[in-house]
Amino acid sequence: MKKKLLETLTILFNYEKFETWSVIFVIGLIVWTYGCESKCKSIQDPATMITRHELKNEVENFLNQVETREKDLNRQDEIKKLVLEKTMLIAQTGTISPVGIISTLGLIVGFGATVDNVRKRREIKKLTNGIASDSTNDNFTDTG
Repeated sequence: MKKKLLETLTILFNYEKFETWSVIFVIGLIVWTYGCESKCKSIQDPATMITRHELKNEVENFLNQVETREKDLNRQDEIKKLVLEKTMLIAQTGTISPVGIISTLGLIVGFGATVDNVRKRREIKKLTNGIASDSTNDNFTDTG
């Protein structure tokens, strides 16, 4: 029975060879097109392949970082401008205003505190990323 079926399939395949290969090719193409998501290299880690959705998330995160850093640069420029204006005012008038000194010192202290907070956030982020990557590498077994 099996031998007869195999002979029949062989005859049919030889007779309809091109149509059979076309059907196999189209089925393979459909499986490949719908079954496999397109992937590309990650921006953050080029060794990792990511999908379109993950790439969009990486780009959004990158743009958010750019926006945050641009705001920080603008704030720093404003502080520099204000300090320069106060210095020019002192140089032009020859008098030193106690309120001006206090506000300038307050700006400098605030700027220092902000820079320190940014540094601390980076350190905390490094530490938490290290802990998170360590915990994903641990092999815990459930004994319960």
